[in-house]
Amino acid sequence: MAPAELSNGPFLLSLCMFCLVITPSAGFNIVSSSLSLSLSLSLSLSLSKWFSQLDGFGLQWGSAQKKKDAQDWLNHGGDLYNRRYANREKKISPVTVSNLSLKWKFYAGGDITVTPVIFDGTLYFPSWNGYLYAVKASDGSLVWKKNVQKLTGFNNTGFILNVNSTVTRSTPTVAGDLLICGIYGPAFVIAVKRSNGKLVWSTRLDNHTRAFITMSGTYYKGGYYVGTSSLEEGLTIEQCCTFRGSVSKLDVRTGKILWQTFMLPDNFGKFNEYAGAAIWGSSPSIDVPRNLVFVATSNLYSAPPRIIECQEKENNQTLPSHPEACIEPENHSESMVALDLDTGKIKWYKQLGGYDIWFGACHRHLDPRCPPGPSPDADFGEAPMMLTTYINGARRDLVVAVQKSGFAWALDRDTGSIVWSTEAGPGGLGGGAMWGAATDEKRVYTNIANSQHKNFTLKPSQNTTIAGGWVAMEARSGNILWSTANANDATAPAAVTVANGVVFGGSTHRLGPIYAMNAKTGKILWTYDTGATVYGGISVSDGCIYLGNGYKVFNGFVNPNYTAGTTLFAFCNNSLSRIYRSNPLRNDFGYCRFGQNHGFCSHSRQNSKENGVDLSQYPTERIRNFSIIAHIDHGKSTLADRLLELTGTIKRGHGQPQYLDKLQVERERGITVKAQTATMFYNHKQNLNGANDNNGDQKEQSFLLNLIDTPGHVDFSYEVSRSLAACQGALLVVDAAQGVQAQTVANFYLAYESNLAIIPVINKIDQPTADPDRVKAQLKSMFDLDASDALLTSAKTGQGLEQVLPAVIERIPPPPGKSGSPLRMLLLDSYYDEYKGVICHVAVVDGMLRKGDKILSVATGQGYEILDVGFLHPELTPTGVLHTGQVGYVVTGMRSTKEARIGDTLYHNRTIVEPLPGFKAAKHMVFSGVYPADGSDFEALNHAIERLTCNDASVAVVKESSTALGMGFRCGFLGLLHMDVFHQRLEQEHGACVISTIPTVPYIFEYSDGSKLEVQNPATLPSNPKQRVTACWEPTVLATIIIPSEYVGPVITLCSERRGEQLEYSFIDSLRVFMKYRLPLREIVVDFYNELKSITSGYASFDYEDAEYQQSDMVKLDILLNGQPVDAMATIVHNLKAQRVGRELVEKLKKHIDRQMFEITVQAAIGSKIIARETISAMRKNVLAKCYGGDVSRKKKLLEKQKEGKKRMKRVGSVDIPQEAFHDLLKSS
Repeated sequence: MAPAELSNGPFLLSLCMFCLVITPSAGFNIVSSSLSLSLSLSLSLSLSKWFSQLDGFGLQWGSAQKKKDAQDWLNHGGDLYNRRYANREKKISPVTVSNLSLKWKFYAGGDITVTPVIFDGTLYFPSWNGYLYAVKASDGSLVWKKNVQKLTGFNNTGFILNVNSTVTRSTPTVAGDLLICGIYGPAFVIAVKRSNGKLVWSTRLDNHTRAFITMSGTYYKGGYYVGTSSLEEGLTIEQCCTFRGSVSKLDVRTGKILWQTFMLPDNFGKFNEYAGAAIWGSSPSIDVPRNLVFVATSNLYSAPPRIIECQEKENNQTLPSHPEACIEPENHSESMVALDLDTGKIKWYKQLGGYDIWFGACHRHLDPRCPPGPSPDADFGEAPMMLTTYINGARRDLVVAVQKSGFAWALDRDTGSIVWSTEAGPGGLGGGAMWGAATDEKRVYTNIANSQHKNFTLKPSQNTTIAGGWVAMEARSGNILWSTANANDATAPAAVTVANGVVFGGSTHRLGPIYAMNAKTGKILWTYDTGATVYGGISVSDGCIYLGNGYKVFNGFVNPNYTAGTTLFAFCNNSLSRIYRSNPLRNDFGYCRFGQNHGFCSHSRQNSKENGVDLSQYPTERIRNFSIIAHIDHGKSTLADRLLELTGTIKRGHGQPQYLDKLQVERERGITVKAQTATMFYNHKQNLNGANDNNGDQKEQSFLLNLIDTPGHVDFSYEVSRSLAACQGALLVVDAAQGVQAQTVANFYLAYESNLAIIPVINKIDQPTADPDRVKAQLKSMFDLDASDALLTSAKTGQGLEQVLPAVIERIPPPPGKSGSPLRMLLLDSYYDEYKGVICHVAVVDGMLRKGDKILSVATGQGYEILDVGFLHPELTPTGVLHTGQVGYVVTGMRSTKEARIGDTLYHNRTIVEPLPGFKAAKHMVFSGVYPADGSDFEALNHAIERLTCNDASVAVVKESSTALGMGFRCGFLGLLHMDVFHQRLEQEHGACVISTIPTVPYIFEYSDGSKLEVQNPATLPSNPKQRVTACWEPTVLATIIIPSEYVGPVITLCSERRGEQLEYSFIDSLRVFMKYRLPLREIVVDFYNELKSITSGYASFDYEDAEYQQSDMVKLDILLNGQPVDAMATIVHNLKAQRVGRELVEKLKKHIDRQMFEITVQAAIGSKIIARETISAMRKNVLAKCYGGDVSRKKKLLEKQKEGKKRMKRVGSVDIPQEAFHDLLKSS
């Protein structure tokens, strides 16, 4: 075996997307991370010990941890869903995929036509030379190899062209410590030890001499699911056919067949009966909630005489879109089939090929003994994949597969009914679609092999080709979004793969090109010639792709265009290495050095007259636009202050700390709410010859540095994304003591996905508990940041700050704009000034802007005149002009910030420009009622809200009235923090005292008549609607939680109580755990963060991002006082929690409502059903006080009179709910 050929590039260890649970009785079980996990206490306590032992299995954890970003590829389809989707891939994207470069090559000595499996840093794959291999993903070195014929003792069948030994051609399946694969004749499944390739068991699934296994199986909970296929269709008319395709479930520990289901009735080995329905490619998909496994079948080889006669009567017409007379219920050929996981019983099937009998000897139907045509070749060469989408607001769980005829089908997972179908491209004997489509649940991607070189019309261009290609269809409708032709006119039967917006495919051309395409547009972004036909699929993990080449055996042997190969390739994205490549820092700066005991010095630039700056002297080559991103309280604002002082932009000791945080709420909370920009000038020596040392000729040049300070919270993620769009780099600040936190993770990926150069800065190294080495290890393990590139600083003392700005200049590229192009400006933020009106912060992307220019807005179509223009230094400094790449402000005469849409494109009138990408309207996710604490203060509150929304146009405000609270406002916010900041600014800046109702989220209710209602205010939802509610959807979030490992149990309990679904669980280091949950937004809007902090003693770090809607059982909960609903207290809760929540509300309300002269009943109700009740007894005057003795009837009369009076007061009396009750019941976090 030739040694692996290596090339430069970082290697990142793969991280399993599954949790591996080891139990003494059940062996190894893999549980999908997409399911909610119940981790026992014993498991959590033993994790650290278990992780420490993993090095013995060849796993490289580094501080007992796998890489969070790495993804295992467990079978042909990648996972249980058969989606061929690297859903955790971050490093490869449409922006970075062009940076893929060869990392290593492994020479196997034979063709490789499978998708390599990836597990725990090892690749597993077979070759057509008869060997099974295990290779390290890091460098391509051999772990083990096994000759399949020697390993199993099976003799070669002899009917495979150009193959002289027993082979496996299916992608192996990882099942715990085993590797399971099928034999390409005879039809055996074998299991070997993953660690050494030693045979554990073998099981024959079919005794037919022409049966074999081409499908890659799927492993789930101790069971292995796989189908059988056959080459019997290659026999003569006299010999064909008796084979029947089947699906089997095997016990992974023993290989015992637990059940086997055939797709056709038994023919008892007789000819001229049902035969065929082979199960060929990809992997069975498993629906755990429905307990189903899905497969798809191929065509018939033969059928009973009655079927032949029927077809002749039907005049040989095939209509695959609906059942026809010649298709009997027992015929499951060319069908998608759903089987019970436990019994193998067929739950439903959908026949989608119509009449289709074909085998090789009757290809042209010339022999009268052949069955009649037509033969549309509508068999499935791949198994269905599972996806979830929303159609007209309704969630639909689908299975999707594409036939060799070129038709794509989407079926309902519950019933098998057709949801949509699309002809993706031309069919053919070799496809059509083959071996595996892919989906990211937004789109469905398929190859079109076009084996017979038919005319293939591409969309949307309507160009035609006779080559193969690739097609993307909308997941919810099947509409074709784009189709891209194979650039070299060859076929394209290789399975497709999708990862983070990139689609991968291969070509059978003799040079073996592989392609990376933009998933949205189909544009080819990257290509590489492997040197031989590519017939297998590509697996993706942690910035790398893996594939083999060559196909000269079997079908390739008779196709002269196919070429033989020998090699497995690894290509990795080296963009991070280029971004973070170390640059020696110079010591001869024009300012004082910093250290623990050094004073802080700053030298202003020579020309201190700010309004005398000539911005034309700063071409884009001497401009750097960057941002500072960090978790809360990691020193972002303090570092910004030091940089402003260092460049002489502000004087040390002058002005307030956190200079760029203008709002009181920002300084109090240590957060950034409004984006700010500051322009700095800095002199830096650069080598004229471009060398990175101090020996070359150096020239000091002045650089213009634009610091764009952005919000850090997910509520403002859209604003952050638009601000980062104006940057080319970012300083990632991490506390040297606290290390990586939740918002560190979120902000890193936001910057990385914006393709920014990222400079890690480890701050607060002066703290006694600082541990920079530990933080470096975290940056390496979490983000693959080179430890040598991290800057060690203390913004408080000034230590290490001499490195920061030179690193910004050296490592961050200049802005890419074109000065000669028409003006295009990106609107970053805006605020209202009482004297100048709306002031907009802008970044000039292309062209130049001058005072007096006339501009237009793309978003609104409004025209404006530039009344003032300049930059912020850090206050408004007029310059009269802004050039390409520069960031500043403009005054245009806008009357309201609602006209200034963040992300909008501004351009010169009478010009035509392409709008800058990414603009979208604000999306409100949290709603709350705001009422004056005193009803007479409504006008004052109205005025305060009007003034505040002048500076925050992202708040939606609508007037509303409540029977309990009077006149008020219904406000929509971007998220929880946005809502809290709005309330705090109302109180601090405008002195308003308000009552806020229970924060709610937007729900969608569907009724039995098909109508839908979006509910932002629970009070507007009918308690007893005329139509029955059939479904309800609620928004969810993806929550990131970082905690010390000792708090794992309580946090999992909390998330489970909040209806959370665990998606990820990994160790950052030996002390801290990274967890990812999908949580309903409603469950975190009130007190989730407080609870999380409480149970973790304040050590938890929490962040979240918006996710999709999910269907839930939600009900409206009304609070009644004496039978009358209090609309301000209405809320929407999950049905399972309604009784507990209702009881808590009425108990709290009882404590705060004063007793009256009449009895008060406090009730919680769902519709007309009362689920909780408390009674506040009436105050009672002693009317018998003056009755000393006397007749008892006199006393009874007095008591009856009192009782009647109380009834009358209850009818006409009103109950006042004190403000304290609302503050206690309706408080929001």
